[in-house]
Amino acid sequence: MDSERLIFELMAQRPAGGEAERPWLAILVPTLAGAEEAWAALGALGDEGSPVALWTDPAATRPSVPPDRWRTLECLPAGPKAVGAFRGVFLPALSPGFVAAIADGDDRDERVRVVLTALFAGLAVAAVTVGVRPGADAWRRAGLGTAKRLWPQEWSGNLWRLRRLGVGLLEGPEAVAGWARGAATVVGEAQVLASALRGEAVLRVPPRAVVTPLALERARERRVQIRREGEDGPPAPTPGPGRPRS
Repeated sequence: MDSERLIFELMAQRPAGGEAERPWLAILVPTLAGAEEAWAALGALGDEGSPVALWTDPAATRPSVPPDRWRTLECLPAGPKAVGAFRGVFLPALSPGFVAAIADGDDRDERVRVVLTALFAGLAVAAVTVGVRPGADAWRRAGLGTAKRLWPQEWSGNLWRLRRLGVGLLEGPEAVAGWARGAATVVGEAQVLASALRGEAVLRVPPRAVVTPLALERARERRVQIRREGEDGPPAPTPGPGRPRS
């Protein structure tokens, strides 16, 4: 089964019921800096009104006792059906290795598998980027002020790759509630081909749109640039993960 068909079939199989009744799946991973921002982001997600299910990596610092509408998970959901039971996936913290694994489609890590499955299913996915922005105040507070000049260029490029996959990149907790209230869409091959037929050089898509791998391939073939609304500059150079396992 090709990835294009899989994405739209998974979307059609989402559980019935109001979005607000389904919990967000929050995955907390270890980070060099930004733990305070991660906890604040989790609080902002809870304040949005929907229930939150939190899974915490054993190596990550756990936040204070979750609010009443939260529950903790002992293990991550496995497979499209289990992941599809959630409203979306939220990453309150990032590390360079975690970002690179998602961008490379390295699904040997169960955390990465969940993120990729959510993206392929057209679910909303977002991440707070403080842990991979060494110029942020959190890095100076952690005594890591020199990280910015030592930060490899490819690590910054990996954030572009996440954005192209459909991950919403949030600079801080203040952006969480607005993102959570938005709606995700999927951009497939058909939209790219239609744009090419109209002679358009740039296809504008919503900020949280999931762009399928086949859409990216057709965009390269037809020389159509896919840019998110409000995004300037060239698109990301890489197409994201390959075909998911059937």
